[in-house]
Amino acid sequence: MNGISDLNFKNLLEYAQVGVVIHNWDTSIVYINPTGLALLKLDYDQAIGRDIYDPHWTLIDEQGNLMAVEDYPVNVVKSTRKKVVNKVLGVVGGSSKEISWFMANDYFEGHDDDKNFIVVTLTDISDAKQQISFHDVVENTQDMVVITDAKNIKHPEGPKIIYVNKAFEILTGYSSSEIIGETPRILQGNLTAPQAKQRIYSALERHEEVTETLLNYDVRGRPYWVEMNIIPLKNKFDEVTHFAAIQRDVSKSKFQTEQLEKRNKDLKELKINLENLVQERTFELQQTKSQLEKIAFFDPLTSIPNRRFFSDQVNKLVRSSIRHGGPVAF
Repeated sequence: MNGISDLNFKNLLEYAQVGVVIHNWDTSIVYINPTGLALLKLDYDQAIGRDIYDPHWTLIDEQGNLMAVEDYPVNVVKSTRKKVVNKVLGVVGGSSKEISWFMANDYFEGHDDDKNFIVVTLTDISDAKQQISFHDVVENTQDMVVITDAKNIKHPEGPKIIYVNKAFEILTGYSSSEIIGETPRILQGNLTAPQAKQRIYSALERHEEVTETLLNYDVRGRPYWVEMNIIPLKNKFDEVTHFAAIQRDVSKSKFQTEQLEKRNKDLKELKINLENLVQERTFELQQTKSQLEKIAFFDPLTSIPNRRFFSDQVNKLVRSSIRHGGPVAF
């Protein structure tokens, strides 16, 4: 292995919990331990002989920008003969197109350029980097974010709240120190729909995503409506470890919807009342018309048709005779 032959040293590297990559002075890889292969998602044959100029490698700096080749830690060590300590970098390569984040330490061994090696150690910080990257976004979003443990969701102990963001503190009045360790049920009250709570519990038991609109109460007992989307969070072993609830205050729209529904209900009742009133007035007018006709055409004492009734009926018969061309006899 080009001078790396000490068996004890090799055994130490083989079982190390950090990735170890040894480059020739031309940056080609001459050794990589099993942890390094796993971190870079390569097999041994894919790694040995590959140099940093290989087009399959893409390095990214801590801000997420593509790193210039001359800024690669291996090249920095080669050009300055100085160590690179705790350099955060992202690597895209191997069998995955996702970014893997590492803390890299690089230094050189040897005194002759032809026999110098550059030793790189890699510590996986992907989980921590992702947490740092998303923390500011989650903390400052306008939606409320609540993260709970998934170990125990049963009433009354769980699920335990382990994180809330600023938006949650502002709306509910609870500080993070007051609410962490409590269960989200502390926000619920007598008017919180039990059917919605049961649907949420059932989804959490099955480790499934669920969306509900729920009535909650702040620290002063003031009710407010939230539309919440609860999603399970998994670790690298595909195990559900936490639940994240993204909540939005929909009190205003809920109030407006209720007001609109009430107004529509009132308008509907008003329409029904008007229709009933029109029917009543129409019936009254028909009765009045009948009474007026009776007064006009019948003698009030004997109820016998009078002269006006006779004239009206004659006129009707004459007009009918004219239209149909028939005779009229008296």
